[in-house]
Amino acid sequence: VDIYCFELEVEGRGRYVRANFDTNASGLVGIGEFEVYGTPAPALISEGCSFTYFGHGTEVGSDANWGSAAVEAGLSVLTDGEISSPNWWVNNGNPNIGLDPAILPGDYVFNLDLGGSALVSRVGAYFYSRTDWGVDAPVSVTFSVSTDGYKWTPVATVAKASASTTTITDSRNPDAQSPTIYHFSADIQKQDARYVKVSFGANADSKIGMQEIQVYGTRRTIT
Repeated sequence: VDIYCFELEVEGRGRYVRANFDTNASGLVGIGEFEVYGTPAPALISEGCSFTYFGHGTEVGSDANWGSAAVEAGLSVLTDGEISSPNWWVNNGNPNIGLDPAILPGDYVFNLDLGGSALVSRVGAYFYSRTDWGVDAPVSVTFSVSTDGYKWTPVATVAKASASTTTITDSRNPDAQSPTIYHFSADIQKQDARYVKVSFGANADSKIGMQEIQVYGTRRTIT
């Protein structure tokens, strides 16, 4: 009995693996084994984590929905693990957090505390866009990491033009413009970190809608 091993080394990320082959002249093919080797995908380690800092320019006036108090009160929603929050319909289709440059001008900074040391391998920030409401994603987002919350190392900058997107259908109002979620995410060289900074500038002609910040990696354990 001859055993033929068809082996191939590949690079890629995925959940499913497909093997295709043609039958031979006799129409009989015997399959003895199918094996896949790799490493598990990094785990989401930011869910439920808190923010140590939210920075912006000087607040101009105040607003119940777009002022700094509203942003700070809603920060926990940015780490609930849901890009499209369960509060979506409660929010009447609005983003989880809105940033209005007319009220909060300048650059925006969100410092996330992972609650302990971790090996970070992927970072992501997700933004809501519905241009008929004057809400859009930022032009670009920069991610930085730190072990102490003071000294920061930039690890990735993702432009809106290269961000992937998903569309959320508003079943209650099918004639309305469907909101788009922009995925500003990047796989990075593994970094020791406890803190992750997400920073981006204000849009010149629209508000910014934030949905979620996610960090993937492996938590350090002390033995």
